[in-house]
Amino acid sequence: MSNTYTFTDPNAKAVYLDIPKGLTPDADALNEFLDPPQAQDEWFLAKEWHLVSQQLIADNKVTADDWQRVRDRVTGAQDGLETWTKLRDPATATDGYGTLSKEMRASGSAAFQSIRQVAQEASRVSKYASVQTTAALGNLCSVLWEYSAFMALELEASKTEVPVQGLLDQVNRRTTGAWSVSVTPSNVSEIKIGSQRESGAANPYGADFWDRQKDTSDTTTTDWTDTLGDGGVGDGGGPEGSEK
Repeated sequence: MSNTYTFTDPNAKAVYLDIPKGLTPDADALNEFLDPPQAQDEWFLAKEWHLVSQQLIADNKVTADDWQRVRDRVTGAQDGLETWTKLRDPATATDGYGTLSKEMRASGSAAFQSIRQVAQEASRVSKYASVQTTAALGNLCSVLWEYSAFMALELEASKTEVPVQGLLDQVNRRTTGAWSVSVTPSNVSEIKIGSQRESGAANPYGADFWDRQKDTSDTTTTDWTDTLGDGGVGDGGGPEGSEK
């Protein structure tokens, strides 16, 4: 793990162990996820997928089957994420945290599994796609990992009763080798097809990044309905402002 925050929720900790090292999710993207547009095609994720989809279509090294395989897994992630938001405890809007039902946890597990599958497909396609397509796929993966992190933070917030926006700030500040995604809710509508660039000053889309996408299939549990256990283990103590 590339940060010193100690997670108390074991599933949240497992998610953060799985996402690319140093990724610091965007606060504006979290705010949209907490209060998403009613239409799925208005989500930040849907707009990013539209860009990547067009880039895949424009790349003559990418087949129709490649596009379909990525699309199916993105759709699975989108549907799971949307269900998560619809099942969210209304108290989250005022308190910044709420109770997570078994059904909500199940939809999050399904979304997380689909996100990992997108990463695996992207890793495969990146081996022969153009530089522009590889960068676009890298950004798509990183945006999806942001959503994984947001769900993990809601899991953690439910246990610590610390507002999820505050937890994001705490975890980001305790992240080493920090980098952020170049595509954000504020600029996604302005990006042109073929112009996506790699995220982060340290260029996380080298071999290590793509190897990590390829190897996500069996590294962590995706059964978030199991709430037993202690997330423990960390270098920096528990969450700020928590009595846990």
